[in-house]
Amino acid sequence: MSAVSTKIFLLTGEWFDYKGKNLIRLFGTSNELGAVEVLISTNKPVFFIKRNTILNPVGKTYFRKETNLKNFDFEEVDALYFNTQQALQKQESELSELNIKTFESDVDPLRRFLMEKFIYAQIEVEGEAQNKNNLTRFVNPKIKSTKVNPEFVIASLDIETGTNQIYSIAVHITGRKGELKKVFMIGAVPKKSPEFISFHQNETELLNSFIAWFNEVDPDIIIGWHVVGFDLLFLDNKCNELNIPFKIARANGKVTIRAKKPSGFFANITGRIIIDGPSSLRASFFDFEDFKLETVAQELLGTGKTINPDKKKVDEIDRLFAEDKLALAEYNLNDAILVTDIFKKTGLLELSVRRSQISGLFIDQLGMMTNAFDHFYLPLLHRKGFVAP
Repeated sequence: MSAVSTKIFLLTGEWFDYKGKNLIRLFGTSNELGAVEVLISTNKPVFFIKRNTILNPVGKTYFRKETNLKNFDFEEVDALYFNTQQALQKQESELSELNIKTFESDVDPLRRFLMEKFIYAQIEVEGEAQNKNNLTRFVNPKIKSTKVNPEFVIASLDIETGTNQIYSIAVHITGRKGELKKVFMIGAVPKKSPEFISFHQNETELLNSFIAWFNEVDPDIIIGWHVVGFDLLFLDNKCNELNIPFKIARANGKVTIRAKKPSGFFANITGRIIIDGPSSLRASFFDFEDFKLETVAQELLGTGKTINPDKKKVDEIDRLFAEDKLALAEYNLNDAILVTDIFKKTGLLELSVRRSQISGLFIDQLGMMTNAFDHFYLPLLHRKGFVAP
């Protein structure tokens, strides 16, 4: 290990209780080090109660401390610190049953950790660092807020499918590591084909090769067109069907894809951000006749898909897979490149980064306006001597 100092743009974060401690784990990207993990094992979840509250000392799981804070009725409050969030939630529940009011017991430990340090998606860390599997890891480093202009590795992802079958996966890599094109295709190796296409005997071989390659390239951000509700969801379901671990998260983290009414699907991949093209364009107040890739690409870029829009798309993709896999690979990759170019043309990624730096929220949480208000409001409220109701 060696002492290192670096600035990090935060991508994802999580908290969890482990062996009697509340742990906070942050993932981000450093322009110098690449992917970074920061683990905090010294965090103490906290809420507040009125100072005149008498608590039963039996089974005590907290440390009580006087503060200089008051509630909105100008009553003095004490802080109750816990080793775990589970202990905090249990104590809050018991107090609620006794009609004893608590303050800020609904603020989760990750949000509180970041907001109280005035961290707005950017940190500077200093401490011992360990590098393993493309990831630089810090444990309990010194942390302070900072400003950084992040350089990302971006993967534009697109898949082509038949009836419950993967035909091909295309990925267009841009950003800090330069441009890279890759297509994974089911089928026999032809006599001649571009180097960026790899051929695989079956779906199992294709998926295993894709996952290994993806983790080696190690993108920070995944973009696409309906990339969550179609591409990632299909890949996740197919991996489950074939008993293949869909391990595309960093540090053996989780891949979670779930329905989120009324807005479709939401994906969480430890250490990586997913940005869907149509959703981001709508959130940024772009307006088109419709949000099909062909429509948006033609209006913004003056070009579109390699399959004539007048043809029946599904039938033509099936025909290309059966008769002309090189043309299908070109079509698949072109769609991924179109998404890259749309993001560049509109500045969607830069806009998301700036909104994250202003709100303090992770990029995949930018729609959570209540959280953004809390992030800005609570630390200032505390410094004025009050706790939130």
